[in-house]
Amino acid sequence: KDWYFADPESDAIEAGKEEAGGDVELLPVDNEEDSISTADTENGEGGTPQPPSKQAKADVAPENGELAVFSKAFMAVFIAEWGDRTQIAMVGQHASQPLIPVFLGSSLAFFLLTLSAVGAATLLNGQKLRERVIFGFSACCFALFGVLALRDAVLAADA
Repeated sequence: KDWYFADPESDAIEAGKEEAGGDVELLPVDNEEDSISTADTENGEGGTPQPPSKQAKADVAPENGELAVFSKAFMAVFIAEWGDRTQIAMVGQHASQPLIPVFLGSSLAFFLLTLSAVGAATLLNGQKLRERVIFGFSACCFALFGVLALRDAVLAADA
C-alpha cells in the first residue's frame, strides 16, 4: 500500500536531510558563500555583507554544532532503543552468561550496525533515492523473509 501511494518523484535522502536540519540548526561549513557576515551592517557602516574571515569562523566554535549533532544522535538512539526487544534479550542473555562478553558482543554488534548505516549514507550522499524504491525493496525483503520462515516451518514440521 505504501509503495503504491508513494510519490514517485520524492527523494527520501533529501527529505531526511531536511528533517535532520530542522532538528539541528548548523552553520554552513563547506560553502563560504552561504555564510555571510553581518558585522559591517550591524555597526552602522552599511555596505554589502561580506563572507566571514577565517578568524571570524574560528570564533564561531564549530564544536558546538558537532556537539549538538552528537547529543541529538545519542538521545534519538537512546530513547528509541530503551525497552527495545534487543535490550530485553540482552537482560535475558546476561542472566545466564557473564556480563563482560555479553556487553562487548552487543556493543560491537550495535557499533557495526551503526557503522553500516553511516557507511551507506556516505555512499548514497549526493544520490537521489526515491521513496517508492525503498518501499518496494522493503516489501521484497519482507516477502523473501516470509517465504524463508514458511520453508523453515515446513521443514521443521516434517522432521
